[in-house]
Amino acid sequence: MACDAVTPTQSALLQDTLETAMGDAAILGVMLQGSLARGDGHPGSDMDLFILLRDGQHRPFAVETIDGVLVERHAKDFDGATRKLQENSILVYGFLEGRILHDPSGRLAEIVAFARHLLDTYRTLPETLAGIIYWLRSARIKITASEYGSGLLKAAFITATTSWKILEGLWGVNDLSLPPSGSALPHLSDLTRHPPGLDALIALLFLGQTADRIAAAITLIDWVIGQPP
Repeated sequence: MACDAVTPTQSALLQDTLETAMGDAAILGVMLQGSLARGDGHPGSDMDLFILLRDGQHRPFAVETIDGVLVERHAKDFDGATRKLQENSILVYGFLEGRILHDPSGRLAEIVAFARHLLDTYRTLPETLAGIIYWLRSARIKITASEYGSGLLKAAFITATTSWKILEGLWGVNDLSLPPSGSALPHLSDLTRHPPGLDALIALLFLGQTADRIAAAITLIDWVIGQPP
């Protein structure tokens, strides 16, 4: 098994999963997804597994804790997996970052190629971007009104609750689907259009002192709403 697991327990669980899959006639492939697949996992990371089923097979989402490790199994057949990718673009990253552990038919690799095509051809809908910008404009007004009205707690609260929408704006301006929260930081480098010092601004937004977080949010908001359509 060509997979560098973080702990012996995780490695053993993966091996057990593969052995079970190879003995199950309904299973065509197994992919490890999430932080362990990306290589930024740790001993406490959960284990995300995608199970490719034969056409017409169905199994419910399963979650269990095994030897202290939370294991999540998503199972779909080919049509079900590709349909979910089309319905929810955020899911493409799980396949693009995933590590194929078992795929003798090559069908799992086909899903990865389909996910790559979806991301490469993704375009932010004008109405989607307009909605994000409306939200950010409204949030900026509330942040600055609270800040200058000595309502620092309210300004900080609005900054925190607007942070994800700021990320949506950054990716939307770049005609990219926003990754899941665990993948967003590794994919900052995908953004070819961004304000100067993006990495530093993101660090301030999430790690800075209150006033710095607010200032970083305003800078990022102003950049997003100032971009041409």
